[in-house]
Amino acid sequence: MKKIIWFAGIALALALVTGCFAPDGNVYLSFDWTYAPEWFGTDDPNLPDTIWRNVEYPTEEGSWYFEYYHDESHWRRWIAYTLTAHDGYLPYTPGEDARFELFLHAFSDPVLIQWQSMSGTVEGQPDSVGASASAVHAGDGRIQTYEQTMTSAGWTLSVAGGVIEPGDR
Repeated sequence: MKKIIWFAGIALALALVTGCFAPDGNVYLSFDWTYAPEWFGTDDPNLPDTIWRNVEYPTEEGSWYFEYYHDESHWRRWIAYTLTAHDGYLPYTPGEDARFELFLHAFSDPVLIQWQSMSGTVEGQPDSVGASASAVHAGDGRIQTYEQTMTSAGWTLSVAGGVIEPGDR
């Protein structure tokens, strides 16, 4: 009986050591655009007040909201998205880093992409965008135009987005 308890204790200790201490990978978010937005607003506290093109910002797992616009003649666009880290695996091996890019289109919905490497740069556009002083989730004029959830290779990507009517700026 003592041998069974001893082996069970060792098995439990090994399970805890190898299974619980494998950290998830880090989560990074970068931005790109064809035409630089005028401003942006987000509820992700990890993002700086100025975002630069093709720079990976360390962030965290979670569900976040982001909105932006390009100039007064275009609709303001929004996206709600969920970032998920890759799980660590046995023994003590951290998960791969999860790299996401938010492409801020001027004339269509923004796109959230999961990359494992950085994308190239586009010449001739401003390299940064400053954050808005106005509140995020500003008006009741939000219109959802899409929603999608994709699961592939052990990760799930969830996004929803749309526009905000011009009168609700």
